[in-house]
Amino acid sequence: MVIFILALSLSLSVEFPPMKSNLLIFGLMICVVFTGCGKPISRPFESGPGAVESLPSEAQTSEVISKEELQNLTIEDLKNQSIEHEIKSGESLSEIAAKYDVGVGLLARLNQIEDPNRIRGGQKIKVVQGPFRIVIHKKDRTLSILLKDLHFKTYDVAIGKLNSTPEGEFKILEKMVKPIWTDPYEGGLIKPDDPRYPLGTRWMLFAEYGYGIHGTNDPASIKTEASFGCIRMLNPDVEEVYDLMSIGSQILILL
Repeated sequence: MVIFILALSLSLSVEFPPMKSNLLIFGLMICVVFTGCGKPISRPFESGPGAVESLPSEAQTSEVISKEELQNLTIEDLKNQSIEHEIKSGESLSEIAAKYDVGVGLLARLNQIEDPNRIRGGQKIKVVQGPFRIVIHKKDRTLSILLKDLHFKTYDVAIGKLNSTPEGEFKILEKMVKPIWTDPYEGGLIKPDDPRYPLGTRWMLFAEYGYGIHGTNDPASIKTEASFGCIRMLNPDVEEVYDLMSIGSQILILL
């Protein structure tokens, strides 16, 4: 698709020389819109349904966040919101996370569980009733996490160049840890240990054409327009968000 659009723009610019620069710029802009950040091809780290409720209006969201005065909380603070869950025989941590509509990583953090596969029946753990949701303000270049109407934390992010980050209501479709990345222009496969790898340590797909929330290999790009439409975060920040979110978690992107 990308190659076709660029070739068409180039051929038209040759036929109509006075419009050459405008046609080439138009072709590049279309490519950005249709390629997103490329396509990770590794396996999902988590999968499963997530409950979806109606998102608040922009006015309601702004009111909720302003009431909390953007005071950032920590995972430790979430323990005040937690309840106790007794693990049943044969029950996995991912099943418990799905029941409470949170990420497996959150339960691991709350209970200092190093290996999610090593839990036992009868063990009592702290859980938080989700879901968490994400609100992104493009003009402020921020991503906020809310637990129902409680503001958890706001992070600085980078957004897409040329207003390429989409706006509207979305949900997390897949979650991956360091997936292999497909370059949207050259088509090559880029592995996480490659210096050119742009996704950082986590990837969360939220829309078609490869739009997602991910980490970065360029921390200086945060708070700028730097991507092909994706939301970039510092790696420690995206790892925390990744642990909170479940498949189906809501995302609202505002101008």
